[in-house]
Amino acid sequence: MTSEFFLRDVVNDGPPIFFEQQLDQEANYMAAFTAKDPTDQEAFTAHWHRILADTTVIIKTIVFNGQVVGSVLGYEDEGRPEVGYWLGKEFWGKGLAT
Repeated sequence: MTSEFFLRDVVNDGPPIFFEQQLDQEANYMAAFTAKDPTDQEAFTAHWHRILADTTVIIKTIVFNGQVVGSVLGYEDEGRPEVGYWLGKEFWGKGLAT
């Protein structure tokens, strides 16, 4: 049995799934950067509109076996390249972020 893992552009199905994933309290505790209020869907949507419009940010949806499992992005911070990612908790421990 083989698994299908790939990155694709963020499309309409991504942000609603990403919102649900970031509601997890344990995930928020582990994350380096989180929202002041993870339950504020309006602020979440505004944030996603900003980063998707930013041409200096590369952001992709992570897809595993046909399911959106999270996102990954690359950007510069004070001239240094940075990478961030978020996986839904149900996909932790499967080697997807390794």
